[in-house]
Amino acid sequence: SSGETLKDRQGKEYIAEVTFKADAKLGEVSIDEKGREVVTGDILVKFIVDSSYLSEQAHETGKNSFAIVCFESLLFRNVTIAEHKNIDDLDQTVFVEPKLSTKASDRNTGTGVLTFDEVVSINDKVSFEGLDPKDAYIVKGTLINKTSGEKYIDSDGQVYEVSVEFSPEAPDGFVNVIFDDVKVPLDEVELVVFESLFIKGGTKPIASHRDLNDKNQTLTRPSCNTYATTVKGDKTILGSSTVTIVDHISYDNLEV
Repeated sequence: SSGETLKDRQGKEYIAEVTFKADAKLGEVSIDEKGREVVTGDILVKFIVDSSYLSEQAHETGKNSFAIVCFESLLFRNVTIAEHKNIDDLDQTVFVEPKLSTKASDRNTGTGVLTFDEVVSINDKVSFEGLDPKDAYIVKGTLINKTSGEKYIDSDGQVYEVSVEFSPEAPDGFVNVIFDDVKVPLDEVELVVFESLFIKGGTKPIASHRDLNDKNQTLTRPSCNTYATTVKGDKTILGSSTVTIVDHISYDNLEV
């Protein structure tokens, strides 16, 4: 991504060397135009890379992925005789790109519409891509007040943050983050769930989903008002009459 030599957490460059002998064990032997025996084949050069650190670095700079390009030099008797150093060559490139997406819902309604209650439970289904099944991860969820963009604080001064540790069975999957007993006023309110993903033991996120305008992350409290009249639109009726009353109900923030 930067064109600079890749380094690990300790600042050490990733450099790997393989010494080999060009013979029939490595490829196909043929005779060139000058009558010499030559070998055409391939050899593996392995790098052990801390991808969690790279993901932290990418996320810290606001990037969704991190591209690693392998530069190779071929030496014979300590003299460079060939090299391949093309930063734009996709064949030389691998990508580190863990991703998160979320779908928040009220546990009673199963939708983004909150139950009409002062205490609700919220489930955030966090889908992930590109994780290593050999690693353990922690996903941290936080309830956000959409109006202020700050952490949601209830009437008792409590904020709501939940951490879930998991080890994925496959690179792609999901984990549920549950917020139980969330105190929410009965008047209109909008909550957004922010999620951050950490490698277990890490202090910096490797991916996150923190979009105040994402409807999939948002929970709303609907509101309704009524206006009652007679069929003719009158607000008063005669004491000795039989009339039909019509209640006009207007609502807001219902999920389609």
